[in-house]
Amino acid sequence: MSKILIKRIIMSSSQDNLTFLNRVDNFWNEFGKNLGTIEKHLRNKNFMTANKVMEQYLKLCLIDQKFKLSLIDDKVNLMLRTESIKEKLLWLRFMKSRMPKELESKLTLTIGNVPDSNASIVVNRTRINAKDFISYTNFNDKSVSIYIYNNAINRFAEEEDEYEAELLSYAICEKVLGEMIMINVVESVSICYEPSEEDMKDDDEDYEEIKNDDEDEEVEDDIFDEIPKENAIALNELGAIIVEKFGKEILSNSFNKFESYKQEPSANTLRKDIYEGRTLLYSLCCEYINKQKYTYEDGLEYGINFCFLALPYNGDIKHSIDYRDKIEKELQESNFCVVIGTAEGKTYTYIDLCCYDKNELAKAVDKIRKDLEINIELCEFKPWTFFGFLFGLFGDK
Repeated sequence: MSKILIKRIIMSSSQDNLTFLNRVDNFWNEFGKNLGTIEKHLRNKNFMTANKVMEQYLKLCLIDQKFKLSLIDDKVNLMLRTESIKEKLLWLRFMKSRMPKELESKLTLTIGNVPDSNASIVVNRTRINAKDFISYTNFNDKSVSIYIYNNAINRFAEEEDEYEAELLSYAICEKVLGEMIMINVVESVSICYEPSEEDMKDDDEDYEEIKNDDEDEEVEDDIFDEIPKENAIALNELGAIIVEKFGKEILSNSFNKFESYKQEPSANTLRKDIYEGRTLLYSLCCEYINKQKYTYEDGLEYGINFCFLALPYNGDIKHSIDYRDKIEKELQESNFCVVIGTAEGKTYTYIDLCCYDKNELAKAVDKIRKDLEINIELCEFKPWTFFGFLFGLFGDK
């Protein structure tokens, strides 16, 4: 069954017009009334039944959400996986923020898996522990690139399925380091290919012949040779090193890692005029410029709108930026959206938003327009078109 068909089955027609805020509130209302049933199943060790019941409630607001249920200190513990996806972290945070106070004594909600230095993965029916992986790292000021090596996974990549091997490598890092570290500071995870013993045989005659034939050609070094061998460490020890480098805040699901970016303006129109900005979701900005909408449409499936406000300078740049800062602060304190970036352009200054209720945002923007007596354009991160939410009017401009 296709992924699209599954989503259509899960999200009934009654859900289609609901905002994410509506869906989340529906979830907490229904789940809260039946939390005792799930607790009873867990207490009686009916784990499969508890999971099936939980799945049904999560479908009220999320699609194919991975989770883990347990009973700890007489409280239900619900862990929601982010799968190391930044945008998913945003809406799971919002979901947690809407949790009713009366459930706090009965339920612990956590976001992201707990780091596990004893984690393992299965490769070709063989279980491999984290301590059996060698890791190498390249650190910069704000992130780390990880290269891992293990005989079994390298052999699997070279002889069977390289793509699947890369996924398994990422999965073991996600288990060992935890999803928050993966989201907050890990730039990439790659398999490190060490030269085989066959390649390293001391065959002077063959080596000289190859050397003479290719002496004018530039030979590309294996990535393994570019990483200092003295930095090698067992993967199960890597988490502590990363936390020591960047601080314990990277373990928190509330840590905000804004990325700064610069680009060359291509026109004076919306977003094409941007020359610098900062964002929590750089991929979203890139997709918009490249006429793509993967992240935008992922959000739309949940009733979430990725959008931005554009304030024209109208000859007074400082005044417009002051207004933008004031508006940003006001929206950040709201319960229907979160600021995910700002940007400066030649014509406009921008506030980027992840919106959980487009109707409430439209009302707020309309009020800001009237109170400040300024022009604000409310637009979606949908390439080359944008939609006015105000009064429910949608159309290309």
